[in-house]
Amino acid sequence: MKNYIKLAKSSLSIFAVLLLVLTTSCNSDDSFSFDLPTQEPTALISDATFAVSAESACKTDITITSSEFTNTIYYLFTTVGSEAPDSSTIFETGSTIVPTNGSAVFTSGNLNPSTDYIAYFITLNNDGLRSEEVSSFTYSTPEFAINVSPTYTGTSTYIPSGTGEDGYEVTVTPVDGMDYTYDVDTIWGPDFFFTLTGGQVNQGDFPGVLRFSIDPVTYDVTVVSGGEDAGQGYGIDIPYVISGSGSYDICNDIITFDLLDETLLGESVTVVLQ
Repeated sequence: MKNYIKLAKSSLSIFAVLLLVLTTSCNSDDSFSFDLPTQEPTALISDATFAVSAESACKTDITITSSEFTNTIYYLFTTVGSEAPDSSTIFETGSTIVPTNGSAVFTSGNLNPSTDYIAYFITLNNDGLRSEEVSSFTYSTPEFAINVSPTYTGTSTYIPSGTGEDGYEVTVTPVDGMDYTYDVDTIWGPDFFFTLTGGQVNQGDFPGVLRFSIDPVTYDVTVVSGGEDAGQGYGIDIPYVISGSGSYDICNDIITFDLLDETLLGESVTVVLQ
């Protein structure tokens, strides 16, 4: 019985010590604390304006105004008529910007011409909480104007061998009286055949003069005519005809061709002008 009484007294003593330690810790200056996250933010984008970007006709510069500073803003473009995204979709798949002093200016990615868009925005506050409320603004892109440059840098590749010419200058001249039609002084480079034949023809032989057109709606490229009635090579006049098609990247001003000359080559030549 005495042993039981001693054990009970010992247990009570240990409990008292633990209680004293806990009480002292809770009342000490070293006690810890944490801040609860603030209330979930609401979408605070009060205005958004759009303007065609100087960087590219396919992009738009967007100026947004926020009624108060937020750490991050997420945005997403969809076409009118598409299902509206919720805040979770915008957060997971959208792009981000960080405003300064309540406003921000940024440039979108490439957009389609003559298309109605809706730009959706959500905010993220200082505690990392995103808003469930979504702000949205509409924007209609204009019809993009075809603006072919007067000169390009060309890269040509003869498909069977992979050889060609790189870094040559191409002069592109609009044809009078023919909309979206252009003349090219050398489509595959002045030394293309010199390189292809290992120097068996002179530099500048068979330069590949060409006339092409661009469809103003689809931006498809068609070779109108190409080659020469009397192309000089091997010391004799050899006529050749170039045919083919391609595409015009209006957003980046890049023209690509898939060409064929059955007289001299018999195989395809790809050309990129940029």
